[in-house]
Amino acid sequence: MSNGAIFERVAAVPTPFDYESAESLPYWRDGFVWPVAHRESFEKSYAALRALLAVVRECDDIELRDIALLSLGMVYASALPSAEAALAVAQENAQGLEMTTSAPEVAFLRGDTDTVPPARNIGVFRNIEKPSMALARRFARLYIWTPLSRLPATLFSPDAVAVSHNGLLRDAVGDTRVGFHHADSLFLKIRNGYGGRAVNSAWREVADLFADAFVSAYPLCPGLQGRLRLVVAAPIAGIG
Repeated sequence: MSNGAIFERVAAVPTPFDYESAESLPYWRDGFVWPVAHRESFEKSYAALRALLAVVRECDDIELRDIALLSLGMVYASALPSAEAALAVAQENAQGLEMTTSAPEVAFLRGDTDTVPPARNIGVFRNIEKPSMALARRFARLYIWTPLSRLPATLFSPDAVAVSHNGLLRDAVGDTRVGFHHADSLFLKIRNGYGGRAVNSAWREVADLFADAFVSAYPLCPGLQGRLRLVVAAPIAGIG
């Protein structure tokens, strides 16, 4: 065990953490118990989402705020599994359980190792291609919901920008000039830089704020909370 061990482990009933470990435990379904109550998991995850939205609202840079808002779903999805693991690690001893798993994130959260696990499963977020005929398709979308008299102003100076064809979302902004951009185009803008600034440094600032805000919704013991911060920061930074 590393010097960073957080919990004193005692003899406990093994319970699978993931599908791989479940396959190695015969009769694991008999008396299966998960150390975290569903309500607690839901309430903390909802608080984390509100904290992430607060980061977006507080962005002074309008363009960076738009990018942060677009990335919010990816950030949230990448961080939730690690947060659930941290909650389980925090409570498994009290429940008389020991989660069986080879997941490096769990070993790190427990303090069994001081090696921060690498970001995993973010490849789907990075497989982004430039939309074909983007400008023509953008114009076609605007033509659907914009009167001809307002089309030039909406194209060049929109009051709001839609990244979805969802009419309910457009209706929510009221009688304003609603422009359109493909979300893929905006994500590519992150990669290529914007406003003459290096995007890596700009995204790192947002990624750090996102990681701090997300972890604040999980009031764990300091050692475990600090490790959760390290685990969630890697995939968030990797998205950009």
